[in-house]
Amino acid sequence: MPDSGLDKSSKGILALGAMVGLVVMALFVLYFLPDPQPSNIDPTLNKIQDAVTIAKDLCLSGKKVEALTDIEAYVSDKAKAKASLGREEAKGAVDFVSEAIKAEQNNEIRSCMDKVFKDIISLSDSWPPDIQLKLRVTGIPETDYYVPSLIRYGDKVFQEESRLAVNSEGYYLPTIRLPPAEEDYKAQINPVVKESVKTTKISSETAKLCLRRAASKPKDASPFARISCEFGGECNREGDFDPGWVRTCLEARIGKLRLFDIIGDFPSAYADPGVSEEIGWYAPSLATLKGRKDFIGGGYTVFRVDSGPLPEIDANAVSYDVRVNGVPVRFDGFEPDFIPNSFDNSQGVRLEYALQNLNFSGTQAGCDKLETTFGFLKDGKQLPVRLSLSRSYVALRNAEEIQKEGLGSSFRLSGHYVKPDNGYDHEVFIRSVYSKSERSGIVLVKLGEEITALKTKFDSLGLEYAGQKLVAVIRPPLTKTSYGLAVGIVEPSGQVRFTYTKEEAETIKAHLLKIRNSNPQRYSQLIGDDAFLYTVNKLDVQSPKGICDHIAL
Repeated sequence: MPDSGLDKSSKGILALGAMVGLVVMALFVLYFLPDPQPSNIDPTLNKIQDAVTIAKDLCLSGKKVEALTDIEAYVSDKAKAKASLGREEAKGAVDFVSEAIKAEQNNEIRSCMDKVFKDIISLSDSWPPDIQLKLRVTGIPETDYYVPSLIRYGDKVFQEESRLAVNSEGYYLPTIRLPPAEEDYKAQINPVVKESVKTTKISSETAKLCLRRAASKPKDASPFARISCEFGGECNREGDFDPGWVRTCLEARIGKLRLFDIIGDFPSAYADPGVSEEIGWYAPSLATLKGRKDFIGGGYTVFRVDSGPLPEIDANAVSYDVRVNGVPVRFDGFEPDFIPNSFDNSQGVRLEYALQNLNFSGTQAGCDKLETTFGFLKDGKQLPVRLSLSRSYVALRNAEEIQKEGLGSSFRLSGHYVKPDNGYDHEVFIRSVYSKSERSGIVLVKLGEEITALKTKFDSLGLEYAGQKLVAVIRPPLTKTSYGLAVGIVEPSGQVRFTYTKEEAETIKAHLLKIRNSNPQRYSQLIGDDAFLYTVNKLDVQSPKGICDHIAL
């Protein structure tokens, strides 16, 4: 038979001969020996024998066989094969094959078998579908913002959120799909985030893994790989201890280059030219926030997005890129495509995520902008379909349900603020602006501009309390046509907190009045002598409709 472009070296010929030998042996066992006991047969030979048996019976029964894919399901389910072929049909086939071999007849059946012969040979060199990683991760900082000794692993294929704990040997043990030949497999590894924190290195603070299947299958080795990762860097194989089922993408690329191609600095195998260093937030997942019992002070808001069916999108996962006032939020530090949600186009998008207060401070007349961009993936590969939906939000309040249109369907956006059991319930107000006129869009815009100007001036003062920066937080109307200016503390995480215990609120108020009295000419416009404490409503609160209609989305 023709070699179909196989390696002409003696090694390739010997390998092909060995594979053909296995098939011949399978045919010999099948036709001339009694049924062997499975325990006495090599697993590879057993698999080939099953393939030959099913291919033979399919061909003899007159069923169309074009390639190995036509018999793979039968190979893994012999009961299915019997049910499909029928006992008498299969029995007659065996008898007929015997006669055909003796008489060297029936070219039609021989042609049918030829179509899958090469594919059956390939079974002798098949690779396992999955491989376990023995993953060592170093360099994760010890901080109150991360859950100690737990990591998350993301690889662009939907999987239920899980946390991996280190074993007694210092390894995390995720199981991944073995990538097809010459295809990059990329993943990210991050610590589990417990508390939202601002970062200036959002694109680099992650461990990045890029693997390819090895050029040849290792001998006598179970399918696993030993990988060592540095948080904030790339992952490498632990060379002397790794059996060689995979290579890093960098190893694979260097192996294909000539010497003068790799002189100088070699670029990262993982590098994405579209990603740049930028400020952003690392945020806990909704599951992490729901599981926390130690909340003191502020809670979080659960945002929900639901759509109608999206039949035109052939995807099985959906990613979501969240931005707050234009600043990206990375849940557990992942780029959005690495931790997608499941997606069924007959059901549409079903998404929930949560945000703590971050630095919501009512930058646009008491409102902040929240943008969610959806991307769609099929088996880990990104599709050229994206949709961005924006909405306004007022901190520490429920977000009214609104409807948006996109991708030929309707999307419903809503949000519910979750109060902690040990929440703080006092705010410190230093100024307010109001109108006696009936509430209208024109009046709200005018008051919004006035209060925003006061916030800008206050923030520029650089005032502090107990070594922490103070910023103004705009609180939009609830019942009256008025805006209030509250005071917030910028915490070490970068989050803004503007609710306090009564005692702390009294102390902050006294501190601000002392600053005002130290230089009335400079501070009296921003800090009124009628500064007061406000008790937060313990019931569910939602801003009146239209309060944020003026902000640019």
